Amino acid sequence: MEGIWRFKYPLVCGICGSIGGLFSKGISSTYIPFAQNQFSIIIRFLCVILMFGCNSAGGFFFAKALSELPSLTVTIISTITGFIMSGIIGGLIGEYIPIQWYFGMIILIIGVILLIVDNYEKEQQYQTDIKEE
Repeated sequence: MEGIWRFKYPLVCGICGSIGGLFSKGISSTYIPFAQNQFSIIIRFLCVILMFGCNSAGGFFFAKALSELPSLTVTIISTITGFIMSGIIGGLIGEYIPIQWYFGMIILIIGVILLIVDNYEKEQQYQTDIKEE
C-alpha cells in the first residue's frame, strides 16, 4: 500500500467534511427563497440530511484511517484536504477568496509534506530498529 493510496481514508475524510460544509451553506443560502413554500422547505431539509450524512461518512473514514496510519498523519492529511477542497468548492460557488488564502495554502501544503516525510522516516527507522533486536 504505497504512494498516495496509502492516504486514501484521510483524503476521503477531508473531502466528505468539505462537501458537508457545502451542504450546510444550502441550509441558510440566500439563493433559496425564504418563502415557506414546500419546495424551499424540502431543499433545506435535504441539505441538512446530506450535511449530516457527509459529516458522518467523514467521521467513519477518519476512524478507519486511524486504524491504518499514525494519528498525526491522519489528522494533518484530513485537515489539509478539507481546507483545500473548501477553497475549491468556495471558488466554484462564487465565494471571494483573497490572495492571502492561496499563500497560506501553499505554506500549509509544504508544512504537511515536511511533517509526513519526517514522520514516515521515523516510522521506517523504528521498524528497522525493531527488526534488528
